[in-house]
Amino acid sequence: MTGDDTPSPPDPGTSPRPAPQRYRRRYLTAGALAVVLAGAGAFAVLARGGGPQDQKAAANAAGTPMRYGACFTEPGHPGHDRSERTGPDAGPGITEVPCEQTHDGEVFGGLDIEPGPYPGEAELAGIAPRACLDALASYAMDPWELPGGVTYEYSYPLEEDWRAGARSVVCLFRAAPGADPLRGSLRRTADAFDVDQLAYLGEAGELGTALNLAPAEYADEDLAGNKEWAADVARELEEMAELLGSRRWPSGVSPAARSLAEEVERAAGAWRELSRAEDAEAFDATWEEASGLLSTGASGVYPLRERLGLTTDRPQVNGGSITPPEAL
Repeated sequence: MTGDDTPSPPDPGTSPRPAPQRYRRRYLTAGALAVVLAGAGAFAVLARGGGPQDQKAAANAAGTPMRYGACFTEPGHPGHDRSERTGPDAGPGITEVPCEQTHDGEVFGGLDIEPGPYPGEAELAGIAPRACLDALASYAMDPWELPGGVTYEYSYPLEEDWRAGARSVVCLFRAAPGADPLRGSLRRTADAFDVDQLAYLGEAGELGTALNLAPAEYADEDLAGNKEWAADVARELEEMAELLGSRRWPSGVSPAARSLAEEVERAAGAWRELSRAEDAEAFDATWEEASGLLSTGASGVYPLRERLGLTTDRPQVNGGSITPPEAL
């Protein structure tokens, strides 16, 4: 803390940072998937930077879909703890348990796809991340509150599952490999925040979603996709700067909001420049500055969060957090 009790930004040197061109690829990760759909077979699991992988999915003990917000254990998962199991032994499947118990995962969203011909893996692979990011933004509205040892997975049906009646994208929180099991629900929806907190978090959530939708390929392989992504981020930053600078905040919040608005405007300009890069070399040269203006340069986020009554502990992305390092 500083002398006026304003939280100080963490020293960037306290936690090793990966090369800037690499850490933006960490946001969407997927491990071994246990899908909670009745009769599920092979589902495609997407990992950032790689193509779909076929994995076997398991139904839960009752053979029925899990509830939105349900927590579950999965035998064989690294975080599994059999000592607190209350449901029947599901063998290779999964069992819903109270979220107050230690558990391996939590269902935070999904999407039912309209019946019809199989849309194809490419289309579903485009639908799944957006659907789950939208669900994430409303299920856990302040990503800074998420523990560092949490990852998430999303899945969609392969063609054989589609023929068997599977029509859902599924979104799950997971304890990261090597992390402690989860305990307690990660759910913090709109009813947990006041109107000013929601105004800020809603716009910050849109920015987080845009950051998380980084292309799978680097600029030297997909320059157009990376430039489009940078333009989307710049647009969200411009909208956030507008909110921070023009909204009628409480008197104790307004100065911090206006100060952060200036920093966000500078970041928006850098991301807009990134979106105009003429080639991959120029994109990579601009990337570090653009990302750094948010991850280590936006010091005004800490006093604003404090005055809004939000946590000021930035997630440590190198510890496995699913929160983008540039997230505000």
